[in-house]
Amino acid sequence: MTWHEGEQIGPYQIMSQLGQGGMATVYKAYHARLDRHVAIKVMHQTFMADETFITRFQREAQIVARLEHPHIVPVYDFNEHKGQPYLVMKYVPGVTLKQRILKSPLPLNDVLYVLNAVGSALAYAHNRGVLHRDVKPSNIVIDKDNIPYLADFGLARIAAAGESTLSADVLLGTPNYISPEQASGVKNLDGRTDIYSLGIVLYELLVGRVPFTADTPYAVIHNHIYTPIPEPSKINPDIPLSVEAVLLKATAKKPQERYATADEMLTALRDAVAEARLTALSDDRDSVADLSLSQYRDSMAASRIIAEPAAATPTPIAGISAPAKGYRTATVYQPAGSGRMWMIGGCGSFLGISFLGLMVLLGAWNNLLEFGEIMQSLAPAQPSGMVIALGRGSPFADLPIYPIPYIFEPAMADEALRMTPRDSFAHLTAAHTYWRSDPARSYATIAQGRQYAEEAVMYLLTAAALADENNDAAAAITYTLLALHEAEKAPDEYNRIRPAAGAYLYRAAEQIAGGTGEISLNIVGEMYSPEELRQVQDSGPRVFVTARVLLLRGNARLANAALSRGAATSDFAAEIDLVQGEIEAATRRRAQAIALWQALVDDETAPEWIQERAEELLEEHTAS
Repeated sequence: MTWHEGEQIGPYQIMSQLGQGGMATVYKAYHARLDRHVAIKVMHQTFMADETFITRFQREAQIVARLEHPHIVPVYDFNEHKGQPYLVMKYVPGVTLKQRILKSPLPLNDVLYVLNAVGSALAYAHNRGVLHRDVKPSNIVIDKDNIPYLADFGLARIAAAGESTLSADVLLGTPNYISPEQASGVKNLDGRTDIYSLGIVLYELLVGRVPFTADTPYAVIHNHIYTPIPEPSKINPDIPLSVEAVLLKATAKKPQERYATADEMLTALRDAVAEARLTALSDDRDSVADLSLSQYRDSMAASRIIAEPAAATPTPIAGISAPAKGYRTATVYQPAGSGRMWMIGGCGSFLGISFLGLMVLLGAWNNLLEFGEIMQSLAPAQPSGMVIALGRGSPFADLPIYPIPYIFEPAMADEALRMTPRDSFAHLTAAHTYWRSDPARSYATIAQGRQYAEEAVMYLLTAAALADENNDAAAAITYTLLALHEAEKAPDEYNRIRPAAGAYLYRAAEQIAGGTGEISLNIVGEMYSPEELRQVQDSGPRVFVTARVLLLRGNARLANAALSRGAATSDFAAEIDLVQGEIEAATRRRAQAIALWQALVDDETAPEWIQERAEELLEEHTAS
């Protein structure tokens, strides 16, 4: 449910939407009795049926409400509106630190002021058992009075809970700032994971750039875990050795080698600046760092672990990649932020990202501009050969799927599975890699990963998209049918994906008809019981796509017989009537075909793509 300008939510009147993320939308609102503006964070309707999300949201409110610090965005209220829980926070007009430094580097005094404010906020939170876990410049807001605030403790967890960042409960962190232990999925994190991230922020502010950038988030994460931090004084000669020592200690690979507390780090920084008598930094340190880090990366190229093929580019799939003229896939649902994701990817070849990086990216959807920020930070290093083809041109662009990467070496996909054998994203990523050489291995990997997928519909639709990208239309159809079967367990989910899934099945039948592949549930393995597979076999979408394949292969009689089995399937009655009309036309029953198509054009409940396709067929057959 979207809230609109002027709508009254309890005592708050909605003024405008500030942003939207994977789990929540943030609005600016006005409290008339208190005469103040606030920011309201409301959970998306999609998650309302999931008690896990609701519990997490309530826990978030309780945790953050305990934090009262002059440099932490405070929570004022927690309530529900029409069943949707929401948080009310202080509205902080201003810019993020990320936006500020993109314009020009901060003067030294401002760097020290911001670090002191954020460090003191972290020290306060850590003393109360709360970790931030996603310290970065875009979570530091500087208001119009130049006061820094540490924002988005909204997904923080009490340190004593000891939950892994890469657990099923929550995925947090940004590749450029994530600590080695957090990236590795270590449990029992403590405040030193935030100190590492704060150290990377300080490195960026003083040196001019973050220490690690690479072609993929995986490579960035790999560097955080294994590669020594580039020595600041060698990247930027303005950095005194005493300050360098602070940066290196704050960003040590092992937590026990870092500062124990944020206060200790701040004290060391002040002492180091005073010892070096440092009063200013060069205004062009970002340019200097660009050049130095480029040379540093060149020297490390020999140890690069991801191979870049010379000409890996997306291969358009004839008849499917783009909708046929006259009809299109209805826009039904996209995960929040996905439009921005594809917009960035559409500017050129989409960046290749691998498994561990993907997990971090998916968790980052909880932050309003996370994915776009990551792509922006990696864009300068973008190679021409590393791509993800699931973008605007994909027939799955209007369905809820994960942006699964392509790892160019099967051995690396094997390693991802070995490292996290219970992670569904690892299985999807590995399947994507195996497909070109061993489709059967991809089927088995997807079947194995299904048991670990919390969101079965998105998991199966992503598997379908990967099959489609690899020209395996038969498998793509099978996984789409399974996704529809899963979605039937949640009516809202089913209604969201049904039109676009139906449009894909209709078009994918052309691929099957023109090749030698057959729609088969044999690839499913042991994902479903024989009874469930019989339900899929007899379902409306399976009936109509099978009938269309038979029709396109020139066997209208068998197509009609197959279609009659699904005549009573009301949820796909429109698709069945569309194909029935094509059968009637193929058997020279023109009047019956026209009547069926006209009824679909006039049926306001039919999906938009069906109405448009029926209208196209009407024009084609009435003109002849």
